[in-house]
Amino acid sequence: MSMQKYASWNPWHGCTKYSEGCRYCYVYRQDEAYGNSVSSEQCRKTQNFNLPMKKKRDGTPKIEPGSIVMTCFTSDFLLKDADEWRDECWEMIKRRDDCMFYFFTKRIERFPECAPADWGDGYDNLLRLSGNYSRLKRSNEQIYYIVDAINRAILQKRQIAFGYFEYDIYKRKKLRHNGAPYILSPYALVWENDLYYVVGYYEKYGIVSNFRVDRIAHVPEILDQAIIPEPDDFDLDEYRSSMMRMYNSEHKIVEMACDFSVMDAIIDKFGEAVDTGLIDEKTFSVTVETAVNHIFYSWVFGFGGKVKILEPRDVVEGYADMVLHAANTLVSEM
Repeated sequence: MSMQKYASWNPWHGCTKYSEGCRYCYVYRQDEAYGNSVSSEQCRKTQNFNLPMKKKRDGTPKIEPGSIVMTCFTSDFLLKDADEWRDECWEMIKRRDDCMFYFFTKRIERFPECAPADWGDGYDNLLRLSGNYSRLKRSNEQIYYIVDAINRAILQKRQIAFGYFEYDIYKRKKLRHNGAPYILSPYALVWENDLYYVVGYYEKYGIVSNFRVDRIAHVPEILDQAIIPEPDDFDLDEYRSSMMRMYNSEHKIVEMACDFSVMDAIIDKFGEAVDTGLIDEKTFSVTVETAVNHIFYSWVFGFGGKVKILEPRDVVEGYADMVLHAANTLVSEM
């Protein structure tokens, strides 16, 4: 039985941290351990930039045909600082169609502007792996193909159709809309709070909306219909900023008691692997790390008492203060 061959190709090294998930980046730790004199934030071309095209003395490729090439693992392939070099890399990837290239990125929203001119439906020998996989709740590679289909639709300016799921009390997946597809005009993929979202125009409600990519049930169908153009007043940076404001707060470990009826909402917010336990025949506990701010408190309040904060004490008191302040404000206006 032949063994799968792997190769590593780092055309550039160094990267600026992009999100909370980059806090403990192994590249920074590795550079520090080796005493590198150049900052890990400084992106620079490496001596192996042309590795896919290099030959051994006998004339055979240094990267053997049939290899899986782990690409740009000491940086980010879509890093803006590397824009001037990427076209050469695309050309090498295209020429080495006897290998499969994999790369990671936390900047998937840049793909439409970074894709090669002849991208079309994609290169058959390239797979993009996106984001922080501790937060992508899939046990297989389907998530990568979902991202790839969304990117192709964005590039082709075509609508997509997809199923979107939620969870029941037993953590079983259930398609929303009784399985009817969501139709979206995709504008961008954005990375917030270590999760990917597709942002686009949701015609059913006539608004720009966002959907978690890891909640899309299957690879989206790319439709023949052209996208509905972005509204004149839509600005992606402002939209992203409104999403980011939800997460720019102190994170704490919070324990809550929840009614069984809110299990789906708990999983929707904190993920399928959330730590839960049974309290009694009607209530379960959940322990999460979350940003503690008015948005979190408002989320708890929205359940009308079906979610109760148990610990820590300062979070309980903070929530009580918010509720009392809101009540006092309402009374003073009556």
